Amino acid sequence: MKTRVNICSALRQGSRYTKSFIHQLRALTEKGYEIGSINIVVDGDMLTDEALIEASGDGRMRIVFEGKPGAPTCFMRERSVAWARTGNLALENSLNTPSDFTLWAESDLCFQCDLRERLMASGRYIVAPVVMLGDSFYDSWGFRDLAGRRIDSLAALQSLPRTPGSLIELSSVGSCLLFRTELLSMGVRMPGAYEDGLLVGFCLAARAKGARVYCRYDALIVHPTSLWAEQVYRVTSCRTGDGAAWAEISPTEGAVLAGPYFDFVIPEALRLLAATPGVAAWPEHVTFSSNSARQIAISLGHERSLPPVPDGFAAPTRPQPMPMKPDQVGGETWWRSLFHRLTT
Repeated sequence: MKTRVNICSALRQGSRYTKSFIHQLRALTEKGYEIGSINIVVDGDMLTDEALIEASGDGRMRIVFEGKPGAPTCFMRERSVAWARTGNLALENSLNTPSDFTLWAESDLCFQCDLRERLMASGRYIVAPVVMLGDSFYDSWGFRDLAGRRIDSLAALQSLPRTPGSLIELSSVGSCLLFRTELLSMGVRMPGAYEDGLLVGFCLAARAKGARVYCRYDALIVHPTSLWAEQVYRVTSCRTGDGAAWAEISPTEGAVLAGPYFDFVIPEALRLLAATPGVAAWPEHVTFSSNSARQIAISLGHERSLPPVPDGFAAPTRPQPMPMKPDQVGGETWWRSLFHRLTT
């Protein structure tokens, strides 16, 4: 009897990479194994994406509806809970089809047709390929060494000790991984925490049960540069003061942020304040707005009288306290430096 592999992922209906992702899944070779089921969680409660409607005719396809969206999230800890719920819906649905291995793959990745058989070759509990974005190592959040340190470059990954089978042992990986399905039966899931949750938390929970995590350094997949650039946001306004008198301290083409969350907005606001001489008073609160062009407008002041939101932006988020130390400004973030290299 052939080894059986289930596939799990999540996808937003209407994404421009839907057709490509489905094609890649169908093109995966089945040398020495067979596909059990393809479990994809989608937003909403009915299919509206033509590519998914067509793909649903495949007897192996299992579409899981996420349901109506919840309240907007403004912090990564809140977003991570939603992401974990989505990922776990796919994993739990896959258990309806018995399998030996399960492949988790984010839906905006590009991979080779022999990906699964290469990851399966070692027989390890968890194996991931190297994930690249252009000429840069991509998943520096998920890939962490045995001490839990994030791996921020391909050179850093390649410098780690290697084991037979073209493998490097890590504490966690991300984006795409193949694992033994028995881990799901043991209760391993994606936790909703931000720093150590999602696929990182999945790997840590698996290690706690005796499994080991590896990256196969000669297997490579790619996150398309253009798709990644479309997912980031840009700060185009940062106003400090009050509703009657305020100053604009952000350039029109401001910094790139990984998303519309206070986790990224507050450090950028601190950076802008530190770079702006003569700010009359240190703001007590911060809020932000975004628009369909993936732009962010930040407002700084007192929650009772914040500067107005520029035209074309949605209603602002609930104000949050600003840190009171102007020197709390970190160095250049990985997504900003990566975006700069890929777009200049």
